Order: sequence, then structure tokens, then C-alpha cells
Amino acid sequence: MISITLPSLRPKTVSKRIKEFASEKDYEIIVVSPFYVKDAVYIYQDPIGCVAAHALAYEHSKGDYIAFWADDTAPTPGCLSSMVDFVRGKGLRIGSFRVKDRRGRELAQWSVNGKLYAGFGCASRETFEKVGYFDPIYRSYFADPDLSMKVWQSGGRVEVCPSAWVITEGISDTVSVENNKRYFERDRKTFVSQWGEFKNEPIGKNVYPAFSIPVTLLNRFFVLYAKRVPLKVQRFVRKIKESCLTL
Repeated sequence: MISITLPSLRPKTVSKRIKEFASEKDYEIIVVSPFYVKDAVYIYQDPIGCVAAHALAYEHSKGDYIAFWADDTAPTPGCLSSMVDFVRGKGLRIGSFRVKDRRGRELAQWSVNGKLYAGFGCASRETFEKVGYFDPIYRSYFADPDLSMKVWQSGGRVEVCPSAWVITEGISDTVSVENNKRYFERDRKTFVSQWGEFKNEPIGKNVYPAFSIPVTLLNRFFVLYAKRVPLKVQRFVRKIKESCLTL
């Protein structure tokens, strides 16, 4: 069985994710949130940061394999079974899902300090028992590259599974903006204190970079946008954007 750790502060979004996994077999979804969800292993928790929530979900997991997930990311049919087949029997290893946006464009994998890390990944319980799961020393960022670095440091590998695809919506809302503003720089400094530097680069040709970790002008725009634009206007703009992407 594969366990999926899935923290969320977005009730509608996480319910949508849970439904999307329904076609998969032999899995459990462990949701950590301050609101109740159906059709999943539910753990109530006041907001504590997604990293600590992932760690809490891992403590309640029962699967032989564990995948760390985000509520703005959808599975594709068969991606879990493909990933389990990919990492099974390979020892100390994290499999990284291939990621595309809602237009079907493949997004870049990322490296940190010259090593590939899994932003969306899966590994055996044996692997996590050796290197640990998400470290709550972080709040919302850098736990995934930190985890991958621990695997590399322990003599293991991080590799991309060629047939396991996920689709990310890349939600930019009050939750994501506030997390970025409060925790990104703090978590970056924590990572540097652990690993000496933070050199982050995309990997792959003819793929589109994702903007989830690097500090960019886009991040700064989202912070300003959330502060100055009324919430009703933000919701209206989001609906227009979603309708355009489905054309």
C-alpha cells in the first residue's frame, strides 16, 4: 500500500484531490487540516505549517511506500502504481514525479547544490526510516530539498520516474502569499545553516521552470496583490483565469 501525506488549509481543493485518487488502488490519503474531510484518514490539527503537518501524517501512515503531496496538485491515472514499481527494490531512493501544468507543459525538475531533489516524491518506508521524513525545523519550504539531500548524503539517489505524472495548478491565494511572506526567508536560512549554501537551478531542456521555491519578482507581486486588491476582485480574477485555462 502507498500512503499519501496531504496537509491542507483549502477545504474545496483538498476534497477535489481526494476524489481524483478514487481510480487508484491500494492507497490511503492522510489529510492534516483544521477542518473535517471525508474519504480519507483525517487528523485534526490547527495550522502548524505544512512541514510539521506532513511529519504528523507520516506518523499515522501504514503504507510500505509514502508519497508527499500538495493540495494544488492532481494525480494522473496510474501514477502511483508506476512510482511504486519504479522505487521498489532499489534501496535508499526517492522517486520524483514528473510534473506538468494545466496546459500540459512539462515543468522543470530542480536541483539544489548540484543534486536533484524531488518536489513531489515517493520512497519506501525503509528509506524514510533511515533518513527521516519532513523535518519540522522548517515551516513551509525547503523540507523537500532537505530530505533529498539527506538521501544523497547517505549514499542513496533521487531519480525521476519517467511514467509517473502529476498536474499542478500552482494556486496563488492568500494562503500561499502569507506562507511565502512569513516563512520563505526563515526556512531558507535554516536550509543554509544545515547544508552550507542554497544554489537552486532547474534541470532539463525544453521544459518550463516552476516558481515555487526561487524568490522572484512574481512572488513579490503576489504579496502586493494580496495586500492591495480586495478579496472579491481576487476571486473574480481567479474564476476568469480558470475558465480561460479550460478552453
